[in-house]
Amino acid sequence: MCVARSENVLLTQFSGKSTLAKVLLRIIDFDQGELHVNGVDIRRYNPDEYHRHLTAVFQNFSKFNFSAKKNVGIGNVEKLDSRPTIERAIHLAEADAIVDSLPHGLRTILATPGFESTFHSGMPRLSQHHGLSGGEVGCFCLSPLSPCLTPQQWQRIAIARAFMRASQPEVDLLLFDEAVCLFSFLYYYYLHVNF
Repeated sequence: MCVARSENVLLTQFSGKSTLAKVLLRIIDFDQGELHVNGVDIRRYNPDEYHRHLTAVFQNFSKFNFSAKKNVGIGNVEKLDSRPTIERAIHLAEADAIVDSLPHGLRTILATPGFESTFHSGMPRLSQHHGLSGGEVGCFCLSPLSPCLTPQQWQRIAIARAFMRASQPEVDLLLFDEAVCLFSFLYYYYLHVNF
C-alpha cells in the first residue's frame, strides 16, 4: 500500500491494527518485511527525529488532573500558553461544547478516574457510582466544580491534544488508533475534508 501526502486511510475489520500503529510510530520494531516512509525503511530514521513528524491518539489515551487548557496544551508543550492554538485544537476535535459546559471553561480542573489514591485523609471528594454491581466507583471528583467527563468527552480532549501537535508544520502523520471509533461517520468525513 502506498499512501500519498494528505491522503487518509481508514483500516477496519482486521486484527493487528494497534500493532501496525505501534510499528508505524516506531514504538515497537519488527523483524520481517519492510515499512517505508518517503521511500526509506523506517528503521533507518533516527527515532527522535522521526517522532517530531508524528502525532497519535491511542485506545488508552492519557487523562491528566490538570485544567482543560493543560490537558489539551500538553500536546505541544511549546504552545502550552497559546490560547488561540489551544482553542483551534479544541475546535478541530469538535470539543467546543465540552469546554463551554465546564464551570470555568479552559481553567476547569478535570477529574480523572483513579485519582482517588492520591487523596489525603480528610480531603472532600464526591463519587459517582455506576450501580452495575453494587456501587463500584466510576469516578471520583475533586468537587462539584471539577467535573468527571464521559469516556467520549475525554476522547475529544485527547484528540484536541493530538491536534496541538498537528498544527506544527513538521508533523506529517496523524494516527488514530481507534480513537474515533465512538464518533459518527460524519466525523470521519469531517476529518477527511479538513486533513
